[in-house]
Amino acid sequence: MKKFQRLAVAMMAILLAFGTSACGVREQGEEVDENRTQVYVNYYNGGLGNEWLPALKKAFEDKYPHIQIMPLPGKNTMDSGTVLNNFDTYEGDLFFMDYVGSEHLTQFRTKGYSADITKYVRNEKLTPFGEDKTIWDKITPSVKDYYDLDGAVYSLPWYQASYQMIYDIELFESQSFYVDPDGNWNNGSNKSLGQDGVAGTYDDGLPVTQTDFFNLLNRMVEKNVLPLTFYGSGAYYFTSYLTNMFADYEGYNDFMLNYVLEGQDSDLGTVTLEDAYRLKNGQKGKRYILEFAERLMGDADYYSSNTFQTSQDNFTAQDEFLLSVELAKKSSSNKRIAMLVDGPWWEREASATMNDMAGAYKNENYAYGKRAFGIMPMPQADDGSSAEGNTIACTSGRSVIFMNNNSKVKDEAGLFLQFCHSEEGLRIATVASGIMRPYDYEMQEENLNEMTPFGKLVYGHNKSANVVFEELPISKFLQAEGSAYCSYLFTMVSSADTTANIAKYFQPGQAGHTVEAYLAGMAIEQTPWQDAVEEYRFRTEN
Repeated sequence: MKKFQRLAVAMMAILLAFGTSACGVREQGEEVDENRTQVYVNYYNGGLGNEWLPALKKAFEDKYPHIQIMPLPGKNTMDSGTVLNNFDTYEGDLFFMDYVGSEHLTQFRTKGYSADITKYVRNEKLTPFGEDKTIWDKITPSVKDYYDLDGAVYSLPWYQASYQMIYDIELFESQSFYVDPDGNWNNGSNKSLGQDGVAGTYDDGLPVTQTDFFNLLNRMVEKNVLPLTFYGSGAYYFTSYLTNMFADYEGYNDFMLNYVLEGQDSDLGTVTLEDAYRLKNGQKGKRYILEFAERLMGDADYYSSNTFQTSQDNFTAQDEFLLSVELAKKSSSNKRIAMLVDGPWWEREASATMNDMAGAYKNENYAYGKRAFGIMPMPQADDGSSAEGNTIACTSGRSVIFMNNNSKVKDEAGLFLQFCHSEEGLRIATVASGIMRPYDYEMQEENLNEMTPFGKLVYGHNKSANVVFEELPISKFLQAEGSAYCSYLFTMVSSADTTANIAKYFQPGQAGHTVEAYLAGMAIEQTPWQDAVEEYRFRTEN
């Protein structure tokens, strides 16, 4: 598949000159060595790229030369529904999958497809790799309940990621989009301390409040720079970003209530299962993010006209963002684009475009790992009502690892699984993918030096924040009710827009599309909720 077939028509002529690159193509693989034991690993070859598993393979085989790791990358073939419905056709011993909803994950277990890996995860320490811990000891504590089935383990979390606004550092410097301690625009030579008040962190010189953020956007518009682009025809990207903003506004405790349904909310007071329906549209953070989206989407000068075109997907948005640096030179009607909404994998996903640009424009500064990007902090409320600190919502969660129950080499596969979760393995995967793993580990300076500037920034940003995962302990009621109450995006769904595409909802010129209408449509009716709770309690307590 030619990469640049994904691009908008306006970019086609320029990009076709760059050449083509493969996307998600299944590798032929190496030849089987009859003198070694083979462990086949199916893995999703998408945004994380295909370098991390070969890197783990090489390091592992150096330690255990009698075992041959056989990578089997796939993209469409690794969709959870496809794997579930065609499981007998897969030869893998291990599976690394991108997103597996709780229903599919349960089916993998109940149909006997996924093996009980408790032995390798909870019982055996990582002693062969010099560690006095088990894999279970290293899993981020907040997600353990999701994978704990009465002491047994059938799967593990793979990676963690959240949606952010990513900005072009060179553009911010050349156009003086940073602010100094006195609030004056500058090129980054004298940055303010940012939201956290600490020098040398990711938010230096960047907006603190929502007013600051829109002041920045207005400065961009004044300087003929287009603030933003993203994949807007689908809800996933921007609404995930808003979910992340909602988490940051509410803070870890109050955001968590949407999962556990019991506890103390800073605005609603005591929340019980019977009245937890109030969370859906009663927390102030919902209004906050809707008002932000209304203000941002209501001004077409703030985002690309391609954003909501059906031809624009995440790849096209990435390329539009990257290529704008050169397209703006060719015509005054083309503008530089300052920011992109995407996940941390975007840089590796767009690496072919970066490298093609470096060659086509004879500018190595455009190459992958050379061009620098930053993370825009979530705008805080002007009235100071945002929670202190940073909270990150990993809405790309439920990526999983499991072992094929039919594997004939479970001990060898289990050993490789353990290596992948040793300090060495976790660091190798992080360097090679640019994505963090939801485990307790520390990158060494030598590892960080191998990462791209953006990859290092993502690591530091995640380390400095409270992280909420979709796999967090979920109320048993929510688990029982399933997607009716806790599916992805449900917390943002409204009868005003059942797709939860909040960005598209607030596009200009749509009568009746207001914050009040969207909020009202988010409400859960008290009686049906409490009837469901009563039925649940009867079913589980009697």
